[in-house]
Amino acid sequence: ALAAKFKDSPAVAPAAKGAVAPAAAPAGSINEDAVSALVSLGYKRVEAFGAVARVTLSAFAAFTSAHYTDTPKQPAIQDNRVPQVPRYSIGTGVIAETPKVATFSVQARFVGAQYEDDLNTLVLDDYVVVDASASRPLTRAVHLFLGFENLFDVEYDVARTPVRSIGWPFTIRAGVRVFLP
Repeated sequence: ALAAKFKDSPAVAPAAKGAVAPAAAPAGSINEDAVSALVSLGYKRVEAFGAVARVTLSAFAAFTSAHYTDTPKQPAIQDNRVPQVPRYSIGTGVIAETPKVATFSVQARFVGAQYEDDLNTLVLDDYVVVDASASRPLTRAVHLFLGFENLFDVEYDVARTPVRSIGWPFTIRAGVRVFLP
């Protein structure tokens, strides 16, 4: 289990001396100078095990409850959830190794809804993203790889202030890995 109370941490402390502040904060945002503390509670577990020879199953889960707890200068955010922190993030994956052919993997990530702003008015919905990849050794030191990110081209929000921004669309990446001695 994870538990932390942040007081005067980078997440809630004023900008460092000499830092350049943005020209204007987005509408609905809170001045972080006014936040005294926040509390974050959570639990994270990662497991990996071999189901059969050359097949590995993996799973991870993180459950988080992060709220502002001491905001006398900004009572509007008292007990609100901290922005950009989902309540849960869960993933699972499979890696299959076929000798002299390739290594294949598939991973799914389930990310819970979260807020974009301190006032908890702009919701970033939950989403599921699936990735897949393959890697084939040509020699001990040279491997080819091919990856597919966001395999089903799910459109999901990653930001909403000041404009809506979406996560990576379906993407293909390929290349050569060279392992140096």
